[in-house]
Amino acid sequence: MTKMLTLILIAVLFTASAAVPYAMAANDDTVIDKVGDWFAVLGKPEDEKDMILAKRRSKRVVERMQKAAEEGMKEFNNNMKKAFGK
Repeated sequence: MTKMLTLILIAVLFTASAAVPYAMAANDDTVIDKVGDWFAVLGKPEDEKDMILAKRRSKRVVERMQKAAEEGMKEFNNNMKKAFGK
């Protein structure tokens, strides 16, 4: 019985943790991003920390925007194919 409850708890936690990134807004950093940022600036001077964090965050924003643009183009192409019957 305890093994079954443990498996159910693990499954629920895994499902909940997998859903977190989808629930976040596009500009929010995930927990994984924040942990990575923390390790990247560990032991660095304050001015260098700010520069590293700004670069990492801007890179993530650019990647999100490119992904959104690609998805938008795919959707546009699919709609055009449906409209013109190709």
